Amino acid sequence: FFRVLRIRCIFFCGWTSGRASFDMAAVRKLKRCGLEPAVVDALSIRGVVTCSDLLLHDRLFLQDYLDMSMEEVKKVICTVCSAVAPEPKTVLAMEQSGSGSMRVLPTELPALD
Repeated sequence: FFRVLRIRCIFFCGWTSGRASFDMAAVRKLKRCGLEPAVVDALSIRGVVTCSDLLLHDRLFLQDYLDMSMEEVKKVICTVCSAVAPEPKTVLAMEQSGSGSMRVLPTELPALD
């Protein structure tokens, strides 16, 4: 279920995310995602209330019920994906964030560990 949502976010906007944080954020209400109130109201009439509900529908469904162009629908999907997906972090950014010394991640390869 959540794999489909992750694939759609990656396909539409290029977002990648950690599974746990993505799963938790996918149940976020659309009102908290920064969408226009008219869009949220139109979707809630159709029973689309959470981010996961929106991401599970195809673009044609959204275009039909929102009465928008395909580009506007893509913007709505990207807005929801950016609200759901956490900020990507690099190892260098984590090291510079003040987390202390670099921790060793086990690779289960005896030559590397």
